[in-house]
Amino acid sequence: MPFFTHEAHARGLDSTASGAVYSCFALAQVLAFPVMGWLAPRFGVARLYVFGSVFVGISTVVFGLLDYISQPVPFLAWSLITRVAEAAGTSAAQTSARTIIINQFPERVNPAISIEEFMMGADLCLGPALGGALYAAGGYGLPFYALGALFFFTAAASPALMPTVTDHSTEGSEKGTGGRSYREMLLVFLMPTSGSSSPQFRSLR
Repeated sequence: MPFFTHEAHARGLDSTASGAVYSCFALAQVLAFPVMGWLAPRFGVARLYVFGSVFVGISTVVFGLLDYISQPVPFLAWSLITRVAEAAGTSAAQTSARTIIINQFPERVNPAISIEEFMMGADLCLGPALGGALYAAGGYGLPFYALGALFFFTAAASPALMPTVTDHSTEGSEKGTGGRSYREMLLVFLMPTSGSSSPQFRSLR
């Protein structure tokens, strides 16, 4: 949303405030991804994907409605709230999508993930350009209404198009081989490379 800064400045907000709206998305994802990873085997990855898509669609449409808020403080507050909600929905959808990809292509995980990353990169390249074009054509709300409608369509089509996902994720199996808990798996990813020789790391190998 390259035009958001202009809209924020038009309401008297400075660059720090508009930057906070951008950065809160990533911060919310940092907190949401572990939660979604824990929730996916319990709620079901297919249901979580649909839920995440619907949640992103709603928050995206609401973000487009912020054009009707002229006061700076309410505009900033609702911008932060909707971006955090969008980040939570995106985390749910991305966690589920990657789980489904790995489930469907267990022998070709690397090519499958690389295609997913390619599509995400293409989205980052084309998204701002398409959003800017829609903004120029229909104003602030149109890019968000169009994107929200796309997410709603994705959520509606997913139950019919979603492949069958073999459920290997139960409370007992989540601790996995070697008795590793969810907390221990998080420690592996949070541990810096320099600490790979630490006793905690060796105990997890």
